[in-house]
Amino acid sequence: QFESFTRLLARRDGKFLLIGNSGNEPFIRQAAITRFNEGGSPDLVFGTKMLPLPVDPVPPEQGLQTFGPTGCLTADNHVLVAASYQLADSEGTTIDSAGRVYTLDDQGHPDTGFEVRFKGPITTIHSIGVLSDGRIVVFGIVDRPASGTSVPNAVLACYNRDGTLNKTFGIDGFWEDKSYAGFGSMVVDDDKIIIAAVTSINNDGNRYVSVQRVLGDGTSDKTFNNGAPLVVDLGSGFINIPSITVQPDKKIVVAGSENFPV
Repeated sequence: QFESFTRLLARRDGKFLLIGNSGNEPFIRQAAITRFNEGGSPDLVFGTKMLPLPVDPVPPEQGLQTFGPTGCLTADNHVLVAASYQLADSEGTTIDSAGRVYTLDDQGHPDTGFEVRFKGPITTIHSIGVLSDGRIVVFGIVDRPASGTSVPNAVLACYNRDGTLNKTFGIDGFWEDKSYAGFGSMVVDDDKIIIAAVTSINNDGNRYVSVQRVLGDGTSDKTFNNGAPLVVDLGSGFINIPSITVQPDKKIVVAGSENFPV
């Protein structure tokens, strides 16, 4: 059995939720979520929920790969869980790839009428957040290969609470950074969307940390670095950014690893 923990969510009442995945195969795992009481005992009201595989069964001569899920809490303590997958043929060519968002209420019941598909040629969701008006913001990496070369970009998508695309955000519901972005993370703070991504800017073989702040309407925040990405050089050929947060004094903290993690 293969299991991993990918996200911890803390509620104001002291309860907390763990999001992860579980499965008998290393690359095909179901997203899972469970809730605990403040003292650490399992919350039997919520229980443990296993989300369905995106493709089941997997067709013959095709391969499915799932990626670690993430999630967030809404103001009414509902839970949004985002999980991504890639389906390929026997030669490794992508047939389908998307990130899906599920919602569960405070009792752990899924909303079967809610469906969000964050889709591109090769797509993974890295973060999800909620604006004060209930709109859902999804951050991910969309790879659009050109001439056999990987071209991954950081992308935001905004959805209404019912799962429909909010086309007033950015350009028809999307914001995209055309710079290379292999890894990244996002956090929503006071209706401002802060993104930290790994980027390559001058083809020198190094990777840089790019921090940007986007407003709730999908436009660049001109009060942060004049609306431009803030690029930080760590002098490394490999950087991984698994998390970002904002302190009470509004300072931005980015956490990750430099060089290949051991």
